[in-house]
Amino acid sequence: MKITFFLTLLITSLSADAFTLEGKVLDKETQQPVSNINILFDGNGTTTNLEGEYSLLLDKPETEITFSHIGYEKKTVLAGDLPPILYLSPLPIQGINILVRSGLREVSLLNSPASITIMGNDKTDNEPLAHFQSLTHSIPNLNWAGGTSRPRYFQLRGIGGRSLYTGEGPPNFSVGFVMDDIDLSGIGMPANLTDIQQVEILRGPQSAIFGSNAMAGLINMRSKDPKDGFGAEFLGTIGTDNTRKFSYSLNTPVNGDFSNRLTLSSGNEDGFRKNQFKNSSNTNGRNELFIRNKSRYQLSETLNFNLTTLYSKQNNKYDAWAPDNNEELNTFSDKKGRDSQSTTAFSLRTNLNLTEHIQLLSITSYSQNEMEHSYDGDWGNEDYWKNAPYHFDPAVEGWAYDFFDKTERKRNTASEEVRLTVPLFSESTLTGGIYLQSINEDDDASGYLMGGDASEFTGSFNLNTMAVYAEYEQEIIPQLTLSVNSRFEKHSIDYSGDSHNYGADSTTITFKTEDNLTGFKSAVRYALTPSIMVFSSFSRGYKAGGINQNPYLGTTNRSYEPEFNLNYEAGYKSVTSTQQFQFTLFMMQRLNQQVQISSQQEEGNPNSFYFYTANAATGQNSGAEVEWSAWLNDQFQLGIQGGYLKTQVDAYQFKTDSSTTVTLGNREIAHAPPYTVSVNAHYLLTSKLTAGITVNAKDAYYFSDSHNQKSDAYQLVDAHLDYNHDNWGVSLWGKNILDSRYAVRGFYFGLEPPNYEDKLYIHWGDPAQYGVTLNYRF
Repeated sequence: MKITFFLTLLITSLSADAFTLEGKVLDKETQQPVSNINILFDGNGTTTNLEGEYSLLLDKPETEITFSHIGYEKKTVLAGDLPPILYLSPLPIQGINILVRSGLREVSLLNSPASITIMGNDKTDNEPLAHFQSLTHSIPNLNWAGGTSRPRYFQLRGIGGRSLYTGEGPPNFSVGFVMDDIDLSGIGMPANLTDIQQVEILRGPQSAIFGSNAMAGLINMRSKDPKDGFGAEFLGTIGTDNTRKFSYSLNTPVNGDFSNRLTLSSGNEDGFRKNQFKNSSNTNGRNELFIRNKSRYQLSETLNFNLTTLYSKQNNKYDAWAPDNNEELNTFSDKKGRDSQSTTAFSLRTNLNLTEHIQLLSITSYSQNEMEHSYDGDWGNEDYWKNAPYHFDPAVEGWAYDFFDKTERKRNTASEEVRLTVPLFSESTLTGGIYLQSINEDDDASGYLMGGDASEFTGSFNLNTMAVYAEYEQEIIPQLTLSVNSRFEKHSIDYSGDSHNYGADSTTITFKTEDNLTGFKSAVRYALTPSIMVFSSFSRGYKAGGINQNPYLGTTNRSYEPEFNLNYEAGYKSVTSTQQFQFTLFMMQRLNQQVQISSQQEEGNPNSFYFYTANAATGQNSGAEVEWSAWLNDQFQLGIQGGYLKTQVDAYQFKTDSSTTVTLGNREIAHAPPYTVSVNAHYLLTSKLTAGITVNAKDAYYFSDSHNQKSDAYQLVDAHLDYNHDNWGVSLWGKNILDSRYAVRGFYFGLEPPNYEDKLYIHWGDPAQYGVTLNYRF
């Protein structure tokens, strides 16, 4: 009896300071309870129940308690500071809730029967250089052509333009680029990632929805919408190459019906080149300003307006090439080049719910764009050419080896789209609409010596598009859904251009074309489980024909015909809260394939190129895309993205002049690397510290349809270390940390005197870059 009494007294004494702590864990976004949360403290542990509840017996309020669960942030809190309800933020992979917003109707990623890469704000917010260019290496079967200060010309699955020099036709592209409903196809330099909610890359023909500019696919960027609460975010970045970037976003609710979101971004970089002639390190520099304002107005329960206005000014220089292709990135030009773009635009999205289920949508957009692309055509200077190994002396030769090329463009684009969605009988939906677009582009080129003759050139394009489309979706059984859509488009071009040589009589070209184009897509998807879907689809894409401006082309090469493709796809998708997996096989038949041709016309004149577009016979593209990302445990996330591509353009012939015929083709198409691979890993070192690394790889590919020169395969490694505490954070980052040299564009022609032998010249991609980024949010 005495022993029992003393044991009871001892236990009571030891437990005198113990206390019970009860609480609940909720998902921060859904406000729903989270079960099976791992709770660790002082070597002990428990989990939350189905209602997210827990009960802990603790000794002291200073005890550290750690909450963790796959798919959620890890959080450590002192017992004395633990609130009754603890909110955990979901980690990036929440695939079931990811919506594809580029289609005629919003659908989840799981239910979209297409090969789609979606990059959410977890990627866009954490990209220190804040430009889409930094994301391109990790997207399967995406490539882009250099030769500009920022990517403008993209290729998806091997299809897409590589340039738009004067002479190559109207502004008509295979890969569409849209930002907040504003069409920037071919002029996507303002692809700033500041305050972007989501970037979507749709591979394969999207003509049935987006028309001629999306025969190969679409890149769609959508910024964050205004919210009801007040909030702000500031970011500042400094780095090598004299990088200085600053951005902020401010969300302001005016009242319950009106809210506004303002975004501003400004940045400078030197451009990774050292001009030896000018003794300057910024002759290839970037100076970029981006401003966007979004306003949301809820006029009534059934009517709301979303207005986006943006202004982008990219006052970028251009000095990227060197005659010796040196890997030290030295240049020698004596003329100042520019690759600038100024864009002022708006879009208005009006949503009207006519009834509970019938919705009317209007999308109005307009943009004004002014661009200059100019460069030192010989990439050298008089002293450079005088020295070995060239020994080209103007005093001896009687003329100076000195060329300059400048093209100015003004493009205005206006569009209107009206779309109606109506539910029908038996789990079916019909969506239909009309689309109108008008593009006016004025080109002014000086020093453009086409064939060695013309010195000045002006041209004007007027493109008009009218389209009607419809999509029908039918649920056959709860697991099986069929969708069919089609689009008819009338596309017309009026062109007028003049060229002359030093005051000589001008040569005037006028031309008109009109194409009637039809695209379609039929798809079937089957849900094996609530988180697994398989699909197959058959689609037809198209790209309009066009007009080559070069006044010295023969009549047979003046215009080119539309291109069509037939695309077959089959895919598998699995999306849960902790993992996302997509696998797609595709096979495409290209009909009347458009190819970009260029050839030097005059020895000793590096600017004497005929640039124009022609039709080959047929071609085939096939391959696969795979994307997988998952939280393997509470701390480690792994992602793999890969693309495989096999392309073929059949043999074709074209005339370089009235008497010379050249046969090309019977090989892979240009800018179509057979593989693209990206592997990324993130590890939570602590609840506040994260380390990440990304390895990107790309196979060799042909630079042009006009010659057989190829790039080298390459690998790039990026890394970062992030520290986040409450509402502020700091990130140390490095891009291309192994300082690899890789090509983003190549030309093959005769540049160097006295023999002007054909040689491959390379535009190198950005070398190693390091920096630090600070952010503050409230």
